[in-house]
Amino acid sequence: MNDIDFDSGIASVQDKGDESGPKTRLLYLPKSVRVQVQKYEKYRRTMEITFFKNPAPPLPCYFVDADRNAILITPSLLEEKMRKYLPFPANVARHFIRTELMERGLPPEIVDAWMGHASRGEQQWGKFACFSYRKSIEALEATLVPLLKELGFKPIYCLGVYINDSR
Repeated sequence: MNDIDFDSGIASVQDKGDESGPKTRLLYLPKSVRVQVQKYEKYRRTMEITFFKNPAPPLPCYFVDADRNAILITPSLLEEKMRKYLPFPANVARHFIRTELMERGLPPEIVDAWMGHASRGEQQWGKFACFSYRKSIEALEATLVPLLKELGFKPIYCLGVYINDSR
């Protein structure tokens, strides 16, 4: 959560390799997503203090076992736990969002930047890059906000934690 600027919506994400590698990217998060992240973070901190038998590691997301211990969520564990509800691979949402962004007319370079699909030497933040983050954010805002509304996504309470929505 430290890698999110909640005012601008820019997050630094590194989910494939080391932090200085070619897969580190800047990601834009719409306002409703930032609000939900803040709500979840407050919930997570409350759970760490009040629920867990042993101090929970500062993970962004985890399952809880019968002994109230945090278990790191991995793609394979997520697939195993969700199989009976959603028989899809853990990354199905990535495939869905990529298809939606492309079908809604976002330029491939913006979609690739957002998804982290740049190859070495093609990073949007490279020394000779001509990628415009301002244009990317404008295009993503114009596309993601309506998509989230169409899908019915909105910030929600996290169980047992009230967060003032007056922002």
